Amino acid sequence: ESNSDYFIEPLKTNLPYASAIRLTEDSKIVKIYFSNPLRNFKGEAIGVLRISYNATVIQRLISKPTNFVGLESFAILLDENYIRVIHSKISELTFKSVVPLSQTLVQKLQADQRLPIRDPAELSTNLPALKKGLDDTTKKAPSTSYLTTQLTETGNQWN
Repeated sequence: ESNSDYFIEPLKTNLPYASAIRLTEDSKIVKIYFSNPLRNFKGEAIGVLRISYNATVIQRLISKPTNFVGLESFAILLDENYIRVIHSKISELTFKSVVPLSQTLVQKLQADQRLPIRDPAELSTNLPALKKGLDDTTKKAPSTSYLTTQLTETGNQWN
């Protein structure tokens, strides 16, 4: 574990750390790790305290039909690589990227347990308009960030 990000980062930054959502080896459970550097009375690093949290609970909470935003609304949680780590409407889209990723990135993410070991063609969809819309919204002020796009999940209706 000493080579993992949740061990290295808190020692490097002296701050608490939360990892990306990760899959277990059988891809049935997802986890997130929280860690914090431990110091002795002199302030010297003596270790890292880490806990793993079953992130499947987060997926279940978000996946419950809520219609918070409107009738037939649903939630999608993406990571920094545009991978759906939670999809409340179509669970088969969980751990699939919005657009195809490079083979190098796929291999790295699989090695880091952030993508399941599958054929790369099964690990993505091809929604460049959604990716562009997401990129564009991150450039705007947070209070005005929204996008409108068509999604296959809703039969290509505008969302």
